[in-house]
Amino acid sequence: MLRLGRSLQSIRGLATATATVTPAASKPATNRPARVGPNIVLVDAVRTPFVMSGTVFKDLWAVDLQREALKALVARTQIPYKDIDHIICGTVIQECKTSNVAREAALQAGIPDKIPCHTVTLACISSNVAMTTGMGMLATGNAKAIIAGGVELLSDVPIRYNRKARKAMLGMQKAKAVADKLKIGGDIVMNLLSPELPAVAEFSTGETMGHSGDRLAAAFNVSRK
Repeated sequence: MLRLGRSLQSIRGLATATATVTPAASKPATNRPARVGPNIVLVDAVRTPFVMSGTVFKDLWAVDLQREALKALVARTQIPYKDIDHIICGTVIQECKTSNVAREAALQAGIPDKIPCHTVTLACISSNVAMTTGMGMLATGNAKAIIAGGVELLSDVPIRYNRKARKAMLGMQKAKAVADKLKIGGDIVMNLLSPELPAVAEFSTGETMGHSGDRLAAAFNVSRK
């Protein structure tokens, strides 16, 4: 949870919720411009356990995990609902039934529906983008306290019918003649056994993150050392 504050009192880390970090005293830099804007304080953080996919979370949805994180954070901080201005969550592999997972998780967590929520995505740093988006809202005066986080569940990734099967299914709804329906039905059956798994490669380039990393290293002459 992030909010405006006069000083950074403590940071409770994601991995060790009992750890407390206080900023060390430092001498003011003479060549650094004066700091402007409000202080933004990281109040507290929680997370669900990291587990292998297909194990203890296999029967859950991503929204279930995000819900539990929101409930635990609100319970730990004891922040009144009236003080929460916005909730932002990041995710990569979206379940179409809960595309705005921030909103659905907040409602399931018992958070009032008057609090706006939205979801962001930017590959592996989606949760970080959620936090920096919230920081921007705080810095510009559009919020005084926000909750930011993210969720990913690889135990139940969305697997779709391939494009030919989807087009045939949509065409079936418009077909009127029996012959047309039989033809379209045949197309559906032929393509049912070729599902589309979520792609690891980037849509625009067709490259995986590893390939892009290798090209970047070569372009800037970065060695493995």
